[in-house]
Amino acid sequence: MKTASLQLENISKEFGEGHTKITALKKTNFAIFPGEFVAIVGPSGSGKSTFLTLAGVLQQPTEGKIFIQGEDVSTLSKKESTALRLKEVGFILQSTNLIPFLSVKDQFIFLDKIQKRPFQEELFENLMTSLDTKELANKMPRELSGGEKQRIAIGKALYNNPALILADEPTAALDTNRAFEVVKLLQKEAHDKNKATIMVTHDQRMTAFCDKVYTMEDGYLTQSKN
Repeated sequence: MKTASLQLENISKEFGEGHTKITALKKTNFAIFPGEFVAIVGPSGSGKSTFLTLAGVLQQPTEGKIFIQGEDVSTLSKKESTALRLKEVGFILQSTNLIPFLSVKDQFIFLDKIQKRPFQEELFENLMTSLDTKELANKMPRELSGGEKQRIAIGKALYNNPALILADEPTAALDTNRAFEVVKLLQKEAHDKNKATIMVTHDQRMTAFCDKVYTMEDGYLTQSKN
């Protein structure tokens, strides 16, 4: 039986105490396997961001357990969580988080320096080819279009060969054509590189490329497409 890249068992998350207590995520069960591309849609304040921060081990659940690659990561220390994220989780954010004073290539060299390893030039070249960004290697972020920045952000997320890719509104700042390009690219990379990929979005049109679609509303997660 295949091991889930990410599995949530009876997860819930509360903030505050007493009369100020809010249950941002109601009791949730969820699993995603290698090669699956899943969307989570829902309005602002529905619990999507809480779900993503729990999935990315950025915070711990109030109740329940989180497994990444079969390992219980629910109660890791801050240092252990950081090490796990570097190894197993790739984040793609709306803002792309490119370092403004580093060229595209140097963004990846910097990731290797953080991990205390030599520059993985062959991996970099292969990623740039698959993302159709080879000609951008020496460009600075200010010289890139919104769609180009997102493609580089996808490359950075894949560079450490993580088990799980988490994309938080990756198309929100893009026009429609570029948004579709980015989502089709996420779908391709998930399937071709066997990566479990979760995309949080408010744009229902983008879910056409996903293997499964979940809806988040008032902290409840329900599957709407299989």
